[in-house]
Amino acid sequence: MPPKRRPPPKLYGPLGDNGELQFPPPKSWQERERERLESERNSVVSHFRFAGLVYIEDLVSGAYDRKEKAEAEAKRKRIEKRRKEKEAAEIAAKEALKK
Repeated sequence: MPPKRRPPPKLYGPLGDNGELQFPPPKSWQERERERLESERNSVVSHFRFAGLVYIEDLVSGAYDRKEKAEAEAKRKRIEKRRKEKEAAEIAAKEALKK
């Protein structure tokens, strides 16, 4: 007697592998493949952004200028924070010597 055939699993329904209701429902093969290809494409694009190259899209949209300003502001804040920490350490050292 041939083995009993099992029904194919429902890949596109709201039930998970263990038969319980799953939210969000499992993604179809097409959606998973599209996401995989998109993530590969994004990683390749970010991999090829060399320092010194400026994309015209970034210049036109103003993203390049915003990025430069944000980096300069972050650098200024780091320097200011370091300076304040140094001053606080000097004041603490002077107070420790007075005691």
